[in-house]
Amino acid sequence: MNTLADDTPDDSGKDSDVAHWLTEIERAQNTTAMKRWEDRCRKIRDKYRYEASATARKRGNQMLWSNMETMKPAVMSKLPKGAVQQRWKDRDPVASKATEMLQRAINFTFEANDYMSKFLQVRDDYLLYARGIARVKYSPVFDTVTRKAGQLDDAAIDPARDLEEQAKEAYASPQTILKSENVLLEYYQRGDFVHSISRTWDEVEWEAFRGYLGRDQLINRFGKEIGGAMPTKGDRRHTFGPALTSMIRPRDLAARSSLITARSSTLRIGSSAVLASSLR
Repeated sequence: MNTLADDTPDDSGKDSDVAHWLTEIERAQNTTAMKRWEDRCRKIRDKYRYEASATARKRGNQMLWSNMETMKPAVMSKLPKGAVQQRWKDRDPVASKATEMLQRAINFTFEANDYMSKFLQVRDDYLLYARGIARVKYSPVFDTVTRKAGQLDDAAIDPARDLEEQAKEAYASPQTILKSENVLLEYYQRGDFVHSISRTWDEVEWEAFRGYLGRDQLINRFGKEIGGAMPTKGDRRHTFGPALTSMIRPRDLAARSSLITARSSTLRIGSSAVLASSLR
């Protein structure tokens, strides 16, 4: 128990929070239905890969692989095209230009960020295991600038009219501005995702994703003290840290994952310290 003279921070609340989430994850991944589904997925994977064919005296017909190759193009064979339309067909020129701009932005994002490769991975998992996982990630880029008197910023709508006002708002200290924005699509293995025990997807209370971060990524996210102390393994070029668990609660609606179907999965936590850091 801390006193007024004790300057040591109280981490008991954080420890209890970590213990709570570790318990929730363990409960979710140890249900009977999840274990049964995981065992079935492993059997499907072994049958699909058919690694024993290299040593088998007599090879069998790979019907699962053949069916997969037939169904793949039927489910998805090309990159989808975004279609944005006005809800009210009132021939509003502003709304028409806005929908055209949004449609072009969506299609450009699909092509520039290689969404197709992620979609194909999700498709293959869906056909094999009845679930594919892709997470939409917002990726902003910030820059630090110093604007002098009389210099216009990028947000000026009418430079001729705003020149006088902006000249009065000069600042010498560096300012952080939003330089660009992007929306990325991340594919996740079935073993890197888990959610709360639920009967339907509407009842899901939380989701957790597992990722592997290198040393630079750990320091960038958690700081030099925590990120530098986390154990990693690998050579200098490829260094992988412990499993990082990212928790998403229902209130984070903008960050909810795009799931083809909702079924049980499993997530193995390698270090409670990483989870404690991610929850701070």
